[in-house]
Amino acid sequence: MESSPAGTPEQAAATTKAAASVDPRAGGSGYLPTLDGWRALAIVVVMLQHAQPSIHDAIGDHFLRLQELMFKFGRVGVYLFFGLSGFLICTRLLEEEQKNGRISLRGFYIRRCFRIFPPSLFYLSVVGVLSLAGIAHTTLFGWLSALLFFANYVEGIHWYVAHFWSLAMEEHFYLFWPALLLFVGRTRAIPAAMAIVLAIYIWRLVAIQIGWLEKEIGWHYTDIRLDVMLWGCIIALLYAQPAWRDRFKTYLTTPAWLVLVALFVATGFLGGKSLGMKNAMTIVQAIVVPLLIVGTVLRPTNWIGVALEWSALRWLGRLSYSLYLWQQLFLVWSEFRSPSMGVLQTFPLNFVCALLCAVGSYYLIERPMIKVGHRMAKPVTAGRSDLKS
Repeated sequence: MESSPAGTPEQAAATTKAAASVDPRAGGSGYLPTLDGWRALAIVVVMLQHAQPSIHDAIGDHFLRLQELMFKFGRVGVYLFFGLSGFLICTRLLEEEQKNGRISLRGFYIRRCFRIFPPSLFYLSVVGVLSLAGIAHTTLFGWLSALLFFANYVEGIHWYVAHFWSLAMEEHFYLFWPALLLFVGRTRAIPAAMAIVLAIYIWRLVAIQIGWLEKEIGWHYTDIRLDVMLWGCIIALLYAQPAWRDRFKTYLTTPAWLVLVALFVATGFLGGKSLGMKNAMTIVQAIVVPLLIVGTVLRPTNWIGVALEWSALRWLGRLSYSLYLWQQLFLVWSEFRSPSMGVLQTFPLNFVCALLCAVGSYYLIERPMIKVGHRMAKPVTAGRSDLKS
């Protein structure tokens, strides 16, 4: 994956091809503002599901049907995050390969560590102190499973660290995909990813037949659910090719995109009918999410793209990681609430507390640590202007 010698015809051709493959929307910065809008939607969906019991306590049976819909559909918010991760991480790796002729795993992991670990370590430290004080109970093993990113394979860990199951899956993906892409190269990455997806589907059918997926925890296993990120990678690999980008723009019209939205929403309600139906809906979700993302990235000037790039929504999207961490302390299902936290876990104060903690985490920990990571391993593209050192 090294570049040809400078000045050769091969390098000139490669440079021309790379320039054509770079996403024209990013303008050389690598930043796609639409994705922040998607992050905002994903975190709002997750938070509404977690907050539904406290909302019901506050307003009773008013808008009960809407509350029930929030609870059922909320589970798919995490799948939006997974699809975004697959698409974005793969796109960034391809940009690096196009510009530098190779992918630096060292640089990738330095930036990821400074992006992911400082906010999560701070959150876990707070939860650990609260647990020792008897305020927000969790077990030592559950806390360690979150710290070491294997919470998605642990059943029965307490509420305040339970959301680390999805962060564990993300970390496993970060360990897996960049190394695979570096090893096989972009030309063989799509068939390699498709082969792994097929193997996951076969394994999932076997797991259903032998009863391993009768409990919800089984659907959190990385080997059962990695396809939701791999489809984001596959679509990103196709999107990086100008011919495929043109196809996406031709066929992902606004009416077609709205049909995909309806299909995605339907999967949130049909997945609980049976294990077979849940498996089918999971496959649909994994494929549809990155297509929805591409449809909006390609059409930023239509009403959907404009809405996703609304400044307030993008700001909320930038907070999404810290919000995902901290909402778990305040948006608590009834059976897990802490009497010591009282009104802080009741609606609407729970939303206010989650937002305030997320803002503090983002501006005091997350952004400064991202900048440190960028100084240690300079990213291939400048990224958002607010993160430039």
